[in-house]
Amino acid sequence: MSTGNLKASLDSLSTKQYTCRLLELGDYDKMYFECLSNLTSSPQISREDFQKEFQLQSKNEIINSVHIVIEEVEKKKIVAAGSVIIERNIVGNVGHIEGIVAAKGEQGKGWGSKIMKALNKIGLENLGCIKLALYCKPSNTAFYEKLGYVAEGDECMMRK
Repeated sequence: MSTGNLKASLDSLSTKQYTCRLLELGDYDKMYFECLSNLTSSPQISREDFQKEFQLQSKNEIINSVHIVIEEVEKKKIVAAGSVIIERNIVGNVGHIEGIVAAKGEQGKGWGSKIMKALNKIGLENLGCIKLALYCKPSNTAFYEKLGYVAEGDECMMRK
């Protein structure tokens, strides 16, 4: 799986004002961590540590995680983000959805749904996951159910 195929999967969610794309090294300066701070907890890391981790993940030939953002092009500001972490398994890969977030002042604009739709497509179609799983607060379960997930205990699942 090449990053070119992943980028093509995200293009359909982009508009002239907003682009849905893979996380880039320069996103450190585009309020990426300010966006993540709307999660229950998200540590602020140094630019150096961000660069090290980004480079490490970029060098890996086997895709183990995909981090995507939606950027407001004119303002060069990240308005939403999310990730799928791949658990490799003999019977099939499992994708774990993590860190779905919209920046402060951006909630209620549909960014969470767009990020989830992109991660669903990437996980199930591009990365060959047999299922996607996520943990969420009980108050958020209905949101994920609208996107095709089924609550199973304290987890929500989407199966291929």
